[in-house]
Amino acid sequence: MDCKTQACPEAVPAALAAERLCLSHFLEFAHERASNALGCCVQDRPVETGEVDWLLSQANYLLLLMARAPGEFPPPQRDRMMELMLCLANLNEFIRHHSVRLADSA
Repeated sequence: MDCKTQACPEAVPAALAAERLCLSHFLEFAHERASNALGCCVQDRPVETGEVDWLLSQANYLLLLMARAPGEFPPPQRDRMMELMLCLANLNEFIRHHSVRLADSA
């Protein structure tokens, strides 16, 4: 299966089949979502519960991926993975230490 992003010839890893994204586009997409959620938290705007759950589950996916194939990724992709992990860690810490307004998923 190819990535759903237009004109992207990259294959979709089995773990990302539901998202239909190659790893590079998944990292871009997840980082954008994590940054938006963190921005909502900082600005005291509600974040959907399902969004938080999905984002925090991505940290587990990334850790497993990096542990299974540590030398498989080129440096720019590893850097992007680490940036996403940092963003997710910041989101998790903000949620743990602040009152975050959660909204039910529509």
